[in-house]
Amino acid sequence: MNLSSSVRSYALVTLAVASWALNFHLAVPVLKFVPPLAGAALRYAVGGAALLGLMLVGGGFCWARVRAHWVGILVVAGAGVFLFNYAFFEGLQYTSPVNATLIIGLNPVTTMLLATQMLGTRLTPRQWLGAALSLAGVLVVISKGSWDTLSSLSFSRGDVWFLLANLAFALNHVSVRRFLSGMPALETTAVTSLLGLLLLAVPAAPALVAAPYATFPFVGFWLPLLVMGVLGTCLSYISWNRGLVQIGPDRAALFMNLVPVFSVLIALTYGGTVTGPQLAGGAVVLTGILVAQLGAKRKAVPRPA
Repeated sequence: MNLSSSVRSYALVTLAVASWALNFHLAVPVLKFVPPLAGAALRYAVGGAALLGLMLVGGGFCWARVRAHWVGILVVAGAGVFLFNYAFFEGLQYTSPVNATLIIGLNPVTTMLLATQMLGTRLTPRQWLGAALSLAGVLVVISKGSWDTLSSLSFSRGDVWFLLANLAFALNHVSVRRFLSGMPALETTAVTSLLGLLLLAVPAAPALVAAPYATFPFVGFWLPLLVMGVLGTCLSYISWNRGLVQIGPDRAALFMNLVPVFSVLIALTYGGTVTGPQLAGGAVVLTGILVAQLGAKRKAVPRPA
């Protein structure tokens, strides 16, 4: 992979992560009108419609290719869309956002460990150092540099749900590279999102049917939902899947630790403030990512026929 291609791939995963950070803020007004799991299903309904439109404009699905990759499609849709969202929203009912962010911050390490088993990835000490630095930066960002915040944490069954969500998303990262690198990013995103939507719609069906959509305000509900669906689902997952196939899940996963950093920066547009420790923590996250990228060595994974 040449320099320009590498820069483009890193830019794609960064764009995806920034979009997911924005989702945390956009979800707040949406969840005032619908339960969490119904909100997730509606997000993928909008994103799936946008993806389907892009696929139709581009000539439609290659069903022979979809059939050839059906195992990987099922794993990614089941783990990355359904199981991750289900565990994520279940966990939020029983644990704090700080706990949730901490556990999701373990995703790069979980992904790196899975990559060694499923992809034959060889990890260097520098990668482990980068992952540790990045996680330390996340701790500083979400705690605002307060040891009291971290020392007062307690754990509950909601944290078990988030451990499951963490594992599901790591499996999603590795499976895209392992099973679906032979599919275009747009087709991969479209078919897994649509299948994931069907899986989400089953447990969310009662809330989806009962919601009085005609009474929901455009700016307070429909606009953030549209942005979450188009930008935070359709375009972000296309960017992520395209970049992930190029640079590998072990490198891409570390960028997940930028989610709280971007979330803090986005909060500035809502009148929030950023503290000195949070800025320092963001710098540590970036340092950890850079250290890990310089030390990554991977065994080539053959593309599926």
